[in-house]
Amino acid sequence: MADAVGENQGPQTRQLAVAIDGTHTDILCTWFSDRIMVVVTQYRKFGTLINVKKESTVSRDLSSNQPLNNEPVFNTKVLMGKDEPVWHVYGRQIASIIGEKDESNRQVLLAIALKKHSPEILHCIMDQIQELKTSSLVK
Repeated sequence: MADAVGENQGPQTRQLAVAIDGTHTDILCTWFSDRIMVVVTQYRKFGTLINVKKESTVSRDLSSNQPLNNEPVFNTKVLMGKDEPVWHVYGRQIASIIGEKDESNRQVLLAIALKKHSPEILHCIMDQIQELKTSSLVK
């Protein structure tokens, strides 16, 4: 996904509505040239707005001084709304899925408003976002 949004193309948006844990949930992903915006809402409004930035890390094995294959590290910052630890977890997990093959390392802007949260709900959201990615031209 080196250049998902070309110079002449403009943003690409994919959206869906699903029932998660019996609650209507809207999920929208928009790929801009400089960032990816993800909206997950059960209230039809943005709720908490979180900026997620993927940091490049290079760690080395202490015994051999060889580079390790590391999982990406994400910095999260709540820009607006409730700054609760659970939203940082959601932000990191959603950014890891949405930016999985994004070589440009675009930041993710997540707007999230859920009636309740749990690991099961997070997994459902991540599955739906993965489906949005694979059903679209953006890969």
